[in-house]
Formats: sequence, C-alpha cells, structure tokens
Amino acid sequence: MKKILSILALCFVFVLSTNAQTSCATAQPFCAGGTSGGTFPATVNGPAAENGPNYGCLGTQPNPAWYFLQISQSGNLDILIQGNANQDVDFICWGPFNSLAGCCNSLTASNIVDCSYSSSPTETLNIVAAVAGQFYMVLITNFSNVAQDILFTQFAGTGATNCGIVSTSTMICAGSVATLSITNNSNLANPTYSMNPGAVTSAVPVFTVSPSVTTTYTLYVTGTNTINNLVVTQTAVATVTVLPKPVVNPLLMNSTCSSASNSVNLNVTFIPSGSPNYTVIWAPPPSNFTSVNSGTASGLIPGTQNVTVTTGSCSATASFVVGPIQIPASFTVFNVVNDYTVTCMNPNVVLTTSITNGNALTYTWFPSCTGTVTGSSMTFNQPCTGQITGMSSTGCTMTRTFQVFSSYTAPTVVITPTVVSITCIPGTGCFTLTSNLGPNVTTQWYQIAGTSSVPVGPTQGTINIFCPGNPGDYVGCSTNNLTGCVSCKSVQVTASVGVPAFTVTSPTNFTIGCGSTSVTSMQVSTVVTSPVPNVACQYTFVPPATTGTPTTFTLNPNQNGITLPGTWVVWVKDLTNNCISSQSVSIIQNTIAPNVDYIQPLSILSCREPSMVLNGISSNANTTITWTVPAIPTNSINPTPNHTVNINPAVTGATNNISVVGIYTVGAVDNNNQCRSTKTVQINQDIRLPKFTISALTNSVITCKNPDVVIVPIITPTLAVALVPTYIWYPPVGSGVAGSSFNSTAAGSHTAISTSVVNGCTTSATYIVAIDVTPPAISATIPFTLDCSSNPTVLILPVITPTPGPYTYSWTAPAGVLISNPSGMNLLANQIGLYKIALTNTVNGCGSSESYSVVNGALTANFVPSNLTGYAPLSVYFTNTSATSTGASSIICVWSYGNGAATTTVLNNVTPATTYTAAGTYSVVLIARKGTCIDSSIHIINVEIPSKMEIPNVFTPNGDKVNDVIRLIASNLREVTAIIFDRWGNKVYEVTSDTGNFGWDGKNQFGKECAAGVYFYVIKAIGKDGQEYDQKGNVSLFR
Repeated sequence: MKKILSILALCFVFVLSTNAQTSCATAQPFCAGGTSGGTFPATVNGPAAENGPNYGCLGTQPNPAWYFLQISQSGNLDILIQGNANQDVDFICWGPFNSLAGCCNSLTASNIVDCSYSSSPTETLNIVAAVAGQFYMVLITNFSNVAQDILFTQFAGTGATNCGIVSTSTMICAGSVATLSITNNSNLANPTYSMNPGAVTSAVPVFTVSPSVTTTYTLYVTGTNTINNLVVTQTAVATVTVLPKPVVNPLLMNSTCSSASNSVNLNVTFIPSGSPNYTVIWAPPPSNFTSVNSGTASGLIPGTQNVTVTTGSCSATASFVVGPIQIPASFTVFNVVNDYTVTCMNPNVVLTTSITNGNALTYTWFPSCTGTVTGSSMTFNQPCTGQITGMSSTGCTMTRTFQVFSSYTAPTVVITPTVVSITCIPGTGCFTLTSNLGPNVTTQWYQIAGTSSVPVGPTQGTINIFCPGNPGDYVGCSTNNLTGCVSCKSVQVTASVGVPAFTVTSPTNFTIGCGSTSVTSMQVSTVVTSPVPNVACQYTFVPPATTGTPTTFTLNPNQNGITLPGTWVVWVKDLTNNCISSQSVSIIQNTIAPNVDYIQPLSILSCREPSMVLNGISSNANTTITWTVPAIPTNSINPTPNHTVNINPAVTGATNNISVVGIYTVGAVDNNNQCRSTKTVQINQDIRLPKFTISALTNSVITCKNPDVVIVPIITPTLAVALVPTYIWYPPVGSGVAGSSFNSTAAGSHTAISTSVVNGCTTSATYIVAIDVTPPAISATIPFTLDCSSNPTVLILPVITPTPGPYTYSWTAPAGVLISNPSGMNLLANQIGLYKIALTNTVNGCGSSESYSVVNGALTANFVPSNLTGYAPLSVYFTNTSATSTGASSIICVWSYGNGAATTTVLNNVTPATTYTAAGTYSVVLIARKGTCIDSSIHIINVEIPSKMEIPNVFTPNGDKVNDVIRLIASNLREVTAIIFDRWGNKVYEVTSDTGNFGWDGKNQFGKECAAGVYFYVIKAIGKDGQEYDQKGNVSLFR
C-alpha cells in the first residue's frame, strides 16, 4: 500500500497511517497496484475482530486489519495476498457496495464475496464481475501473530482498482510551499524516488513544491520487492490546489490642515489575478467602512491600524500608522468699531482676532512698528502694518495681514477782533470766529473760569459770532469732526465801569444725559460789581428760543429743573446802577449711549481650554464697564470689565452635546451722561466625552495556548468617532502605553483613558482580562505490574482530576515498544519500561505530564502446613498461599512431601495432604509456576514416636552392677510419679521426675537397704503426646 504524506507549510498536515486498522469504521483505502502490488504491515498482538459482522469461513479473527478498495475498471479481479514472513494469513471480502456509508452495518452472509481460512501463507481473492465505482471491504487476519508485511498483487482479470483513493489532495495559498512525500511501505530494497511533473529525482522520499496553479503530482518509489525479487515501481498521487492569496498595498491619506478627514485604499489584488470575494477585518474599526469586498475606509483612528484581508482560507495582513487628525486654523482680524485709524479722537486702535471654525488657536503678531507680540489682540497708537499667524494645537497655521492708519489734521482758526470792551448798553462787543474744513468742523466758544472752561453760546460751523455779556477771558475753538483734532485761539473782554462780571456753573457740566443726569441746573457765582463791589444783584435765566433783553429779574441766582437743551442766556443786573451783563450757556443733551463690545478669545470652551476671560471694551472715554453673570436663582453683577468664564459639567447632556454655559451681558455706562449700552454673548462649551467600551479582539482569556489578549476600544456612537479619540492603556502593573489597541499578558483590571483630539476631554473604561492557566492534575501511582502469564498486558490508569474533561492524550512508549492507542486516556501496555502520558486541556491549552513504570510481575511460592510437628502417624494438609504480583489464579504447583510419596502437580487452589507414619524430620517442597515465573517454598515437618510406659517385675540390687536399679521401660514421657510400699503398706520410696523416667536402687527414704521381698508400687505418668498412665503392681527385690 502506498502512503502519501502531504504537508502544507506552516499550516496543515495530512497523514495516512502506516499501521493496519483494527475496526471497520477505521478502514483505510488500498489498491492492488497492478504488477507492482501494494503492501501494508500486518497487525500483531492486537485484539480480536469486533462483534457484529458475519465472518463466514473465519473460525477466529485475530489481529484484524480492515481495508477497502474501489473498482476503477469493470471486470474480474484476481488478487494474490501473501506475507513476506511465510506465515499463515486469512481473509474475508464483502461487497459490492455503492458507497462506504453504512457498509460496516451490511457485512452479512449474503454480502460475502470470498473467504479463506486455510493455513497457507498465500491466499487468492477473486472478485467476479466487479463494476466501476463499487466498493469492497476486506478483512485480513494475521493468524500467526508474526510481524510481517502483507502484499496485494493483482495477477489476473480485466478489472482494476482505483489507486486514486490513496492519494492525498491539499490546498495552499499562492506563494506558499507544500511538502510531498511517498513512503516505502513495501520495504523495497535500494529505493529511488522521483516525481512528475518536473522529472525530479531524489535519494530521499520528500519533495517540496510551490506551484502557481493547481497541479496534480505523481510520486514514484522504485526498488526490489523482497517477496518476489522483482524490481517494481509504486506510485501515489497528490493534488496541490492553489488558492488565490490577497496582496495588500495600503495607500493612506492622512488628515491635513486643509482637510481634517483621513482615508485609506488597501489596493487589494490577488495572486493569481482574479476577483474572488474577500472580507476585511479592521482593528480598530474606522467610522466608515464596508467589511465585504471593499478595501477603502475613512474616519481612521490615529495610531497603528491593523487590517486582515481574507479570501477563503488565505489571508494577508498589513499595518500602517495613521497620523493625528489635523485641526485647521481659520480666523479673522478686526476692530470692534471698524475704525483702523489712530486720531486725536481715537488714540488707540485695538485689533482682535476671532476664530471661524471653532478650533482654538494661538497667535503671534509680526508688526512693522514694534517687536513680535503673542496674544489674541494687539493695541496700536501709531500707524503700522504687519502679519498675524494663528496656529492650532496640531500645528496648522493661517496668516492674515493688517494695517493701522493715522490722521492728526486740525482746522485753522481766525478771530476778529481779539479784544472787545462791553458797556451797560446790551449788544456791544462781538467776536467773529472763522475756520476752514467746511462742514467737517464744529466751532464753540468757551469762557475761562479758573482752571476750567465753560462752553458759552451754541456750536456753529465754520463761522461763529459770539457777543459776550460779561468781561473775562474767552476761547474760540474749531474741532475737526473726522479726527477729533482741535485748534483754539483766546480773546479778552473788558468792561466799562458798572457792568457786573460773573461766572455760571452746572453740576452736570451743562449737559442733560440719562438717568440721574436727565435733569440739570445752573448757578450764578462770583459776581463782581463796580464801582461799588458786592452790591445786591438780580438774576434771570432765559431759555432757548427767547430773544431780547429780559425785563424781569429775581433775587434767585439758581435755575433748577432744566430739561430743555439749547442756548440759555444768563442775565445779572446791578441794582445800584441798573447795569446788566449776560452770558450764553449751551445746555447740551447727550443721551447717546456709549459704544460697548467684548473680546472673546475662544469661540468655545472645552476640556483642553476650560476657561477664558471675557474683556468688555468701549471706544468711549470715561465709561464704566460691568458684566451681568447668569446664575441661579438670580443673576449677579461683576463690576469689572473682565470676567472669567469656566466650563460647567453640570449642564444637562453636556457630555453628549455641545451645550451652553450661559448668556453673559456686558454693559458700558457713560460716566458723563449715565447712558448705558449692553451686548450679550452666548458662551458654548464642548465637553463631550469620547465614550467607549473595551472588548477583546479575539480570545478574552489568557491561557496556555493564548498567552496574551488583545483588547481594543469599541466606539459605537458617531459622536465618539467624530471626537477623534486617542488612547492610553494602563495594565494592572506598569505605566500607561499609548495606542489604538493593547496586547496584554497580565490578568486583571485594565483601564484605558480616551482623550479627544478635538476638545481634549477624557473618559475611561475598564476591562477585566481573565486567566485560565491551570493544568489538569495528574497523579503518580505505584508501578503497574505485568502478570506472569504468556503475552501479559496491564492497563495503565492515570489518576486525572477533574474527570471527565476536555482533554487530549498522547502516550510515549519505551524505545522499540509499539502501542495500539497512543491517544487514549488509558493505555494497555505489554512491555516493561517507562510510559509517559502528555495531557492537554483543549480549552486552555495547558498540559501536564506524568510517567508510569511498568514492571515485570513476580511469583511468590508459599504454603501453610496444618501441622509442623506431631506424632506418627501424622496426617498433614497443605494450604497453598502462592500468588503473583497481580493475583493468585492459574498457578501450577508441584508438591514433594519428603516421605517418599509421589509428587503431585495441581493448581494452586487445590489443598493436598499426606500422612507421616514414621518419626522423623521431613522437608516439604512446593514449586510454583505461572508463565515465565517460577518460585519454590520449603517447610519442615517434625514427626515423633508416641509415648509408652512398661514396669519390670524384678530387680537385684546386690552391687554386681547387673539389674541393680529398677527403671521404667518408657518413651516420650514428660512427668512420672512413683510410690513404693512394703508388704505391710509402709511407703518406703517416693519420687517425682520430669525427665520421663526414674530409678530405685532398693533403698528406703532414709538410705537403708530394703529387705528382699515383694514390694507394691503406684506409678503415674503423662506422655508428651498427652497420654496418661496410672499403673499399680508388684515388683520382687532379690539380693
């Protein structure tokens, strides 16, 4: 029989067993092989064939070997079956069967095709009218139990067997290597090996191939068949199917400053070329991808991206590093009042920035008029040009240019005359002020009062005529309304004798404003009269639109409750000379609210920038700025122009949505007119959390076969993906490790902290990595013993806990020892030596091993006699206690009793006996035998004579040393008591002896000789055998 061993490099192993199969269910294929034949090893020391099939002519079925064949060409087949050791083989064949399914249940008498139970070492299997495609089941028995190879050779017939069923087909991925080998199962002498296609020859039976397309190979072994001494060539077929293998060449488009999105095209191709279906596993998964037949994805998570492309059983992997998500920079530069010119009226121009895409920036100013400045705003007091660059947290930049202008143009002023003198006649002494710049100027007259000036008369345009009614110093000014620049000239007013001079004051600086300044008043003070000083005066205040000289005066120098703006004329009359003087006073109504705005350095608060300072500003001078801060239950006022705003995590839903911190109101109050302006700003916050969970990528438990666990973040909400999270992993022991996944070899709680690239917010999740590295427990036992019988076996029973379990077993036998079931839990051993079992838990891959010693059994011969000593005749029974290491059955025993009786041969369960009729020491010998074991045992039996006692009836104690003492004729007595009486009944002698005898020399108890005569005795004794004696009689004493 041919055997093909085909190994897919690194992945798959296909093996046909070289041993015969001992059951129908495990039958192996074979073919007759034409003239070359097919060979397989016969089974030895195996079990009998299974129960169930009808074995026809086979009286016994030892050492079964099951094989099946298939007909490839219809016709008759004559197949020679012979062993190379010239030993008896037998066979039976069943069939035909249309398929192998269920055929093992159909091995009935009606399906027997051929059968032989002869003692010949050669057999002939005849199959008549076989049909192509049909199957036949063949059982070969090795009756001789001699190790040998059995050869099948088809020597006649038009039919043929299908050798393709013993070929091996395997699959490889394109570019991989398959190893093919052919086994010289027939033990051909001087074998050579070759393979086609390729016409490859080799001295060894192994060939390595890497076909680019599916290829069928034929392997040959050529050598001399030692059974028939023919040079033969045996063949086997192996088909290597080449599967398409994916090739991955990722084209990565990382995020840029102009586009925050990223994408990748894996550029999946195949070798050989084609378009098979394939799947892609992304780790970690991007936000947008399709796992089937698509190699593109977007929304990749920064860090290492792993992909596995699989088609069928072939796959390719690739890893690439996704760069961080770039945050574009976008902003504008502006002035809050849209005024970019430094003037007398606006000496400072503040340029500020405003982000336009919600991404916080840092700014650097590069002005031409001064050095580099950082910050979100810059103040200029001179003309300047330059650039400002904003940079995001990822380094993206944007640059804007700016320009600040200046204008200090002031009007010219001409006043005629420069000096006038007034009298008591009203209307005398007027000044004319003339200015250039046309409608863009405003002219105004002021009276000097100490260190301050008071506006008098209405404001005019380029020409302003002013007729003062009071002597003093006056100033005429012209203001360029575009720049705020002012030009002034002073004049002097003198008075003739009698005209009172006075000054007018107002607590609101002659201005009607808002709130508390919506009503004003005027007061006449410091009236100077001449020629008589400090005389009584009267006063009148003429409202606007009233002309002429008043006729009514009062003593009240105050005018309260003024709400009408315009030019008022204040008159003072000297009551001593009736001279009057006047001053025009302008009451200005200024209800214009001040300009108010704010500088907001951040468009939105976030975890990265959790606070900012709102800066309230106004282009108006002399203003007070405050903030109204939202609060519960009532708002509060921050009386400073700057207010710090912080994120508020307590806002409902803030971790899932962009939320509102509050609406803040900035207010500016003009300190002159108390008018107020407000502006609101809504502050938003982005404290959304990049929420996630953690899952194991494949296995979730650390085991012996999976020593690590890869855990990855699972980002299910679209929001979390959009926040572009990055991760730091913290194992149970050790510092944090950044990455999109974590390969852990430690069990316990793992924590990952996710940080959003967008807003800097963090959240965490935990995952418990379990561990199962407990090996199965296997205990050592005392050695297992082979019995002394022929072909002994012993079942090695390992003690494994827990049992049953998901285990695989692998036994290793001593060198040169064959074992029938190396993958079973228990092992039937038939040779001594050290057997090792390797036990593996299939769930966790953990293994244990233990060695078990198998030793030869021993036979111990022994027996127990019923008596070791006794008195003839002595009957003795012998209890046989002989035993081997494994029991006391089937031990053949030979007995020698030492008394001349014939030896006996019996089994050890027989209790023999013998009788010893004579005294003596006898050696009883037991020789026990079982199989190859033999032992002997000896016991000594001591037999003694029985006790006796006889008494003589006469003795002659005359000193001739002949019959001088009377003694017992006795044996085996242990105690004797004797009393001797004379004829008158007097006791003359008494003795007790434990020596078994005594002697009386004819003397009494006093040592005197007794007279001759008849004496009476009473003698009692006990024999060593327990016999009791009590005798009375007469003895004659002669001298």
